[in-house]
Amino acid sequence: MTIKEQNFREFLKKINVQNSQHQDVLIEVLKSLNDGEEVSATLDQIIPQYLVGIIREMYADITPDKMAAILHKLYPLKTSTEIGQILLENYPKLTRYEMQKALNGAGFLSVDTQKTLNELYPITVKSTLPWQATGVIVGSADSLQIVALGKWGINNGPSGQCDADGIASLVAKMYYTLPNKPEGALIGRIGDNPPYLAGNSSYAPKGQTGELHLCINDDLDGKYGLGLKDNVGELKIIATIDLC
Repeated sequence: MTIKEQNFREFLKKINVQNSQHQDVLIEVLKSLNDGEEVSATLDQIIPQYLVGIIREMYADITPDKMAAILHKLYPLKTSTEIGQILLENYPKLTRYEMQKALNGAGFLSVDTQKTLNELYPITVKSTLPWQATGVIVGSADSLQIVALGKWGINNGPSGQCDADGIASLVAKMYYTLPNKPEGALIGRIGDNPPYLAGNSSYAPKGQTGELHLCINDDLDGKYGLGLKDNVGELKIIATIDLC
């Protein structure tokens, strides 16, 4: 059977996805369109992007959370990343935090959601810039782990090259991002809380709330020389956070 767009639209007009058990309602709609056959048979003829387009046209105020739940229910074999990509296509301003809530709320495992977030919202920290926002929002009860990959340098010579643990023999001075810690190390800060040594792998301090910012441990204001201007390289960041 060929699913006709007009029939599908007519069925959607008769229901209110926002105020109903949206997954169950849509499943019944699809079954009705397919003469009571299993949903999978119907969905073979309706690609998710097309389905989402019609639903959003009929219900412009449907939230990403509800849309994610609908898609996961109707397309259980699709991965969290596939569902996330569809959400981003239809909600291009969806933040990393909002995506995490939508996917977790739809029933995906946390480990799968985290993988999706790092694929769809890649984080890089440049050595030539001061504090950089990551889009990772931390709640007071959340557990945040970050892993840094790659190397950068506090100057453009080989002696200044290091990974996110920094150069242990060089201790940061006053006015550096985090004094008394290795120069060149990766430093984190959550919201307006004090900065902490992140390094190659670490857990953020518990009980803090706000967005994660990251920065190289260097002379931010150029009080001792060129500051960030002679730095090179960037790090790739893998962030894992469990919402509580």
